[in-house]
Amino acid sequence: SARSKTRAVRSANSPTANLTTVNPRNDNTAQVDLHFKLGVILNRQDRFDDAAVELKKAVTINDTAANAHLLLGATLLQLNRLDDAEKSLLRAYDLAGAGAGTAQLFLGQLYLMQQKPAAALKAFEQYLKDIPTAANAAQIKAEIEKLRTATKN
Repeated sequence: SARSKTRAVRSANSPTANLTTVNPRNDNTAQVDLHFKLGVILNRQDRFDDAAVELKKAVTINDTAANAHLLLGATLLQLNRLDDAEKSLLRAYDLAGAGAGTAQLFLGQLYLMQQKPAAALKAFEQYLKDIPTAANAAQIKAEIEKLRTATKN
């Protein structure tokens, strides 16, 4: 009947209809994705401690998930856990290079917080090299000029 066909189509289109087809290799991608998405949501709610827990789970399952390392680093930066933030941001950048160019922006902020102007300068310059059309490019260029002046003295 038409009704049973509709039901069959609905269940086939349901995101949870058959998780084995989403993740046929059983390589934990779905699990990593779930923790990552939870981390994103918790970040948006300013629940940084909870977000960090979820993102840590994601990178524990898959240490090559650059996006999870990037967001974990940004989250840890919010929590002022600078050493751990730096490790995560550097790992994200090691994994994805310019694809994780935003890591350099966060590293620049982190180095400013640590009062390391030379390192901040280098990170901000790399950020603009990786993402020259960034919406905040003018702001970052101004910061770079300030840092160049400060590091000359």
